[in-house]
Amino acid sequence: MDSPYPVRHAKSSPNVRRLKATVAPWCVGVLAFFHLILVVLAAFGVTPDFGPGIAGKLIRFYASCTGADSGYGFFAPNVPDQTVAHIISTEADGRMIAEQFDAAQRTTSLRIASLMSVFRRVDLPELQAKLIAAHTFGSRPSAREVQVFIGYYRVPSIREFREGKEPEFEMRYEGTFVADQATTVE
Repeated sequence: MDSPYPVRHAKSSPNVRRLKATVAPWCVGVLAFFHLILVVLAAFGVTPDFGPGIAGKLIRFYASCTGADSGYGFFAPNVPDQTVAHIISTEADGRMIAEQFDAAQRTTSLRIASLMSVFRRVDLPELQAKLIAAHTFGSRPSAREVQVFIGYYRVPSIREFREGKEPEFEMRYEGTFVADQATTVE
């Protein structure tokens, strides 16, 4: 149906196009600078207080998810604790298969292992376990039950290690997941 009012599509003026071309790179530059500031502060062990407000929560969430808050903790003397997941799957025939979940298995496992480190930062072990169980049910269609054990190896400092202290395992979460008809492939 034709409108009684004429419809015009305005073309953007050269000033608007110039503004768009200037603003987008400027925003990216500001975000990159902000990210760099967070990384440098974390590298020097400085944890600024961003306050309890929504802006502070967003900044802490961004820093946690991107790793900008971790500094260079993968180098000594501040080696972070290692997240470890063990799986025991019970097959349809009753066999039990025990394995350690690691990234060496497949690309999907590598992505899940990366997510595990993010989940650890925000303390969601149950979500980690559900993700690992779902991955196990997907890769083992005959599995009827999956037990997931998530823990951390607490790495001692260099001084403690020189004094003979060994890494300690700390269990963080234990869960059992059962396949239902929707996840079972016969």
